[in-house]
Amino acid sequence: MDLLNFLKNNVVAATGCTEPIAVAYAVSLAYHALFQDQITIDMNNNFKFTKEVPSIKLDNLKMIKIEVDQNVYKNAYNAIIPGTDGLKGIEVAAALALYLNPKDKLNIFNNIEKPNLERIQKILNDKIIKVSYIEEPVDKNLLKIYVTLQYMHHEKLRKSKVKVHEKHDNVVEIKVDGKNLYNSSKDHIDAQRNQLSLNLKEILKLVEIANGSILEEVNKGILMNLKIADEGLNNQYGLNIAKSLKLLFDEEGCSFSIISEIRTKVAAAGDARMGGSNLPVMTSSGSGNMGITAIIPVVIMGKRKDIPINKIQRAVLLSHIITSIADNYHGHLSLLCGAAIKAGFGVAAAIAYLLDGSYSQIHNAINLMAANNVGFLCDGAKPGCALKVSTAAGIATECALMALENNTINSDNGIIFENPDDTLKGIGNICQAMDPLNKKIIKLLEKSDRN
Repeated sequence: MDLLNFLKNNVVAATGCTEPIAVAYAVSLAYHALFQDQITIDMNNNFKFTKEVPSIKLDNLKMIKIEVDQNVYKNAYNAIIPGTDGLKGIEVAAALALYLNPKDKLNIFNNIEKPNLERIQKILNDKIIKVSYIEEPVDKNLLKIYVTLQYMHHEKLRKSKVKVHEKHDNVVEIKVDGKNLYNSSKDHIDAQRNQLSLNLKEILKLVEIANGSILEEVNKGILMNLKIADEGLNNQYGLNIAKSLKLLFDEEGCSFSIISEIRTKVAAAGDARMGGSNLPVMTSSGSGNMGITAIIPVVIMGKRKDIPINKIQRAVLLSHIITSIADNYHGHLSLLCGAAIKAGFGVAAAIAYLLDGSYSQIHNAINLMAANNVGFLCDGAKPGCALKVSTAAGIATECALMALENNTINSDNGIIFENPDDTLKGIGNICQAMDPLNKKIIKLLEKSDRN
């Protein structure tokens, strides 16, 4: 495995919830494409536009049609858009995208200007953004976003289409008036995924020989996610879960507990990210909440135990790799909470490794996490996700510590297999089998939103 390439594709910065980000990215591309004869890609996989893109004239905008898979619809439905004073949802993301630059990709919400918040009200009031979810179940929970934009330009109705598949920024097609301006030439994601399996001995060898440039990349995520945790602790965001936990732990005299500190700081990062902070988060396998969960507990444990920074960085790298393996087996988006059933496995294994756990103890940390945490439903992205990431991080830490005490979970316990790779694959089967329940959750989201 090329670790630098792995990090480039699986551990990237994003500002805000990644599902509305992906929608905004696709809509922004669709608008920019209208004015191009050709679109190319530079060495960094950024789209290059040869012609100037004019500022949008709202009277010329006729329609934006957005079709997404059920998981994207669910996750974007109540997600707060950064820098908007609490505005949320797919329609807001799409309207704002007309004023944003697709070169920013997953950080497209970085520079939202206040005047544009007033301008998008006309788009929202005119109800020209049509959002729907794809009815049929998506194979292996694959992400899908289809955008169609209609716009009058030089007295001619132009139509652009953008398709995004599998990953939030993986554009596979751009068309204008039926002409292909871009088609993905190869399915590089499948090639990357096929390299991933939970061969712990080989993974640990890779982690141990990771060089300076790889660890420097890992460290960027450490610094980024600790910064947003501080932001959440020091300011008011979302449901302020971290502040409530801190008060509770202080009152009960357990605030110095390592699990209390981990739960509080992970919740703080979740509060800020899901509550509209403009600060970026380093994601893991496409999710900021998974990035928060995969990184922060490992770093807190390492600092508490005075472990050298290089060992902490290697442990975080291990956390990302195992999170990615779980993501491969379970689907990029699913009905189960990724912080629990993906990043939770990564951080349990990483903490066991960090504290000099044996090969079998690291394996057992993963299985303990599976026995403990597999029921977490994903009911969409929203400020309350801070509760789930905090809980997942606390349980993962407990599982790692129990594994180090040789508390073993055997294969006669529920869906646990002796080999944790088989355990994760089994959970992947459950994720796919539960896919039809997404519609039920979506209906409940829509019903509760109307109350």
